[in-house]
Amino acid sequence: MMANDVPRVDKFASGETVTQLLEEAGCVIIENAHSDGDMDKLYADLSPWLQERQLGVDDFSGYKTRRVSSLVARSEVAREIALNKTILDVCDRLLLPNCNVYRLQVTHTVDIGPGEIRQIIHRDDGIYPEAFHSALPDMHKLVHGMWAVTEFTRENGATSLVPGSHRWTDRERMPKEREISQAMMPKGSVALYLGATYHGGGENRSNSRRVGALFGFALGWLRQEENQYLACPPEIARTFPEELQRLIGYVEFSRGAGWVDNASPQILLRDDASFEDMRLY
Repeated sequence: MMANDVPRVDKFASGETVTQLLEEAGCVIIENAHSDGDMDKLYADLSPWLQERQLGVDDFSGYKTRRVSSLVARSEVAREIALNKTILDVCDRLLLPNCNVYRLQVTHTVDIGPGEIRQIIHRDDGIYPEAFHSALPDMHKLVHGMWAVTEFTRENGATSLVPGSHRWTDRERMPKEREISQAMMPKGSVALYLGATYHGGGENRSNSRRVGALFGFALGWLRQEENQYLACPPEIARTFPEELQRLIGYVEFSRGAGWVDNASPQILLRDDASFEDMRLY
């Protein structure tokens, strides 16, 4: 393996192994983590929304790329992916040391068409102030995963990743071309990366579409990138497994943080719950 290659494991790798590789390289590929059938179903669920979306309009959003979010509200397969046990084990190891609960941060489909340029290389934790990163430089804040809904190849725009960039102390430094790798991987695989790892959508030089689905997790006390409460309001979230309800935010972060009318937000999801039973004080 070359120095800037993305490490990879199979779907049977332990959360401990994946975590170790992720901490070392800032990114890791888990091959065939879900079946081809799951990916086909996910794409079928999201296609009606993708077909209605306009193309991007700049070098970041692309010019031949369509995007759709609110995935857990729109696809049963997306709910299963959000609860992937290996990835949640990784989040337990990397995020829970710095929070009581972590949240589903973002769900987002990226459908890159033929002829698309390479996306601007960026860090996903850049949505938060630099003063925050300066104050807590070694804290893991985000664990994101780009799922291969279709096969990711060098030609069709496999995600660009910069192994080791999560350790760069100078956050203004941009990667050199020789430091950029690509996450070539079979359909149903996932490229995990930390919030501080440089990455971006690849250039699509093929005649086919490259479709990926982003599922990201964050420290529970950070503002979620995607507003999960609007994407999954109570009338939708009440149909989810309780573990997923908690992941999107229908639980207090800690005593006195995240309540509704002095009660747990789960009160909004249960027909048999009473404010008296679920009050905080």
